[in-house]
Amino acid sequence: MIRGWEEGLLRLTLGEKARLHISSDLAYGPRGLGSIIPPNSDLMFDVELLQIGEKKAPARDAKALYEKLKRELEEKERKAREAQQEEEEGRKVDADGFAIPAGRGVKRKADQMLSDVIEDEELDELLALAGAEAAAAEVEELDEKQLRVLVHRLEKAISENVKMRNKFPDKPEKFMDSEVELDAAIQALRPLATSSELYPLFVELKAVPSLLSLLTHENIDVAISVTRLLFELTEPDEEEEPEDVLALTEELLRNKALHLLVDNLPRYNEEETEDATAVHNTMAIVEHLVEVKEEVAKVVSKETKLIPWLLERLQKPKLDANTFYAAELLDILLQAGGPEVRVSQGEAAVEALVKAVARYRKGRPRRSRRGGVRGESMELSLLPDDRQPREPTRLWEDGGG
Repeated sequence: MIRGWEEGLLRLTLGEKARLHISSDLAYGPRGLGSIIPPNSDLMFDVELLQIGEKKAPARDAKALYEKLKRELEEKERKAREAQQEEEEGRKVDADGFAIPAGRGVKRKADQMLSDVIEDEELDELLALAGAEAAAAEVEELDEKQLRVLVHRLEKAISENVKMRNKFPDKPEKFMDSEVELDAAIQALRPLATSSELYPLFVELKAVPSLLSLLTHENIDVAISVTRLLFELTEPDEEEEPEDVLALTEELLRNKALHLLVDNLPRYNEEETEDATAVHNTMAIVEHLVEVKEEVAKVVSKETKLIPWLLERLQKPKLDANTFYAAELLDILLQAGGPEVRVSQGEAAVEALVKAVARYRKGRPRRSRRGGVRGESMELSLLPDDRQPREPTRLWEDGGG
């Protein structure tokens, strides 16, 4: 998040709307944001603070929009019925009892009113979306109807964003609103993570390919949002039915989710908090999928560049949470992948881990207040299955070198 957002949002109260004018030094500065935001650009955003932690703002605006659109549609239907009735009452009967058609003006008016109701698809869509937003702001769990509306919203947001980017490729201010709506449509799907029984329907609606297509979006923030959603959808939950989770897992694998996620890793700048979180979420998604299907370890090891990336990541001088997670995930992949993966990747993995641990030779790991080593110990199992020790070999013991 840019500094201007952080400073601006701190001044808002829950439910408040504001227009943020952010100077370039508090935005993306001289580096800009790819082809989306040129260097040294001042930015302007219309924002509304909807949630702080678990506390949400009342869904007044969504409800108001829903009610307004509903009234508009009902009013159109009423006027169409009146026009039709006027046409019927305007008919005259001649001396022989035959009906004389109403004047062209009355009939044309009735036809036009009926046409307005029948063809006003945009109003119907807005009505559905507004109802979904109002509902999503109040309920944590989705039902089938709500999920269908949210998937429709995502599809529409993707289509609109593609259209606006193609129409105004060099004018970010023209397609920025569609990008904001796209991000909102992604965020609106997050409650699905607490309703795993709807995963099969999510798959049936073909939402997974649409979602994964956004991982290659030119705006890395969109990819970060999708990665966060996938992390939440794949996170293990004891109350989930295995077949529901398996349905989502297999759909992700069919649509090359692992390849797309891994290909994104070099795009992230871990000096940025959001990017670092996206790296962590990517590794976590892989771990989650391996827990569902162990063969995922072989797929990711053979068909993606994840293991080389993990090895390179361990060479970085900075030891942080992602460094330790990289070591842990490497161990998971080598164990779950079996002897074939361990033989092909084991030597390079040992070298990388030894180099990472060698940094502690000049100073023992600091202890935390609880008495343990700060951070996590790195583990790696590289021996063939029949020679594996009962416990994974630790590269340093608690407090050891």
